[in-house]
Amino acid sequence: MHLLKLAWTAIALLVATLVFSQNFKKGFLLQANGDTLYGLIRNTSYEALSQSIEFKTSRKATAQHFSAAELLAFGFRDGDYFASQPVRFTVKKGDGWQEIMGQRFLFRLETGELSLFELRDGQEAPLFVKKQGQPLQLLCFDKDGQPEFRKVLRASVADCGQLVFPEKIKLDPAAVQSLIEDYNNCKDLGRHLSLPFVQAWGFGSLSVMSLVKEYGGMGRGLAAEVRLFKQGFASRWTLGADYENQSYRREDSYFYGDVRLHEAGLKARFFLPAGKARFCPYGLLGTKLRWKKSETGYTLEDGQQYIDKVLKDRYWQFQVGVGVHAQFGRHLFRLEVPFDQEVNLRLGYGIALWK
Repeated sequence: MHLLKLAWTAIALLVATLVFSQNFKKGFLLQANGDTLYGLIRNTSYEALSQSIEFKTSRKATAQHFSAAELLAFGFRDGDYFASQPVRFTVKKGDGWQEIMGQRFLFRLETGELSLFELRDGQEAPLFVKKQGQPLQLLCFDKDGQPEFRKVLRASVADCGQLVFPEKIKLDPAAVQSLIEDYNNCKDLGRHLSLPFVQAWGFGSLSVMSLVKEYGGMGRGLAAEVRLFKQGFASRWTLGADYENQSYRREDSYFYGDVRLHEAGLKARFFLPAGKARFCPYGLLGTKLRWKKSETGYTLEDGQQYIDKVLKDRYWQFQVGVGVHAQFGRHLFRLEVPFDQEVNLRLGYGIALWK
């Protein structure tokens, strides 16, 4: 019985050791003298990591404790990075205010010319920005409830002329991170194509099937689009409507055929990031309502035409496609290939009504 108790105790200690060792993940320390030390860091809550960390040089080594005042930064190999920064701010507590100050490890959300940090130390989780060569700044509301953080952000990104500042930006990590990411890519913003908010264009079209069946003719139409968002991923989308009229005819010595089409559709277009300043590929998806009238007949020897069959139809179709957008100031050109039951080629010219 005594041996059985010893065996169970040994197993319990082994399991505890394994569990404890698995809580350590590969990472590194950036020491105060600038040296980098690689090893294992205890993976615990962000709240605990904001105060201090446990570090081991190897699995079997003894863990060492480091506070935020002793290091410049630390990070895990999977990408999470924490920088040591002095913080000082007040939070609402009951009917009064509580001041929080000291050295903390801040979780880095975005890095570059302008960096974004979050202090995950309690329920508040305040955000901070830091521009290279400048002190850390808190993003917050003032004591009167006014959005002081918008003034801080506007001043921080003011030197990027290509960036449109969202006047009603919220104090939300995702929204602020998107703004700072655009700022850090400011040079690329100047080289990338900025789609107009409202654009209209006319086009001529040609059906590939009509060429195969030796029908002559073409289509013509008008389209308009709006871009609803100023920046970020959503700003690459436009919503639009178009109308197209197509007319095709085939005729020989004894036979003739007429096809007339009217189409009205709703389209969503997604523009890929432009590698060049004036050209941008895109994809489209949407639906259209088509009115179709086809007429076939025969030509008699005296030259009179005899109508053999008339077909009328109306139906909805789902549509996808690809295209290339080219823009020169307010002038824009489109080459678009929509697919449904047929393949059409559209070549258009338009203007930006509101840039």
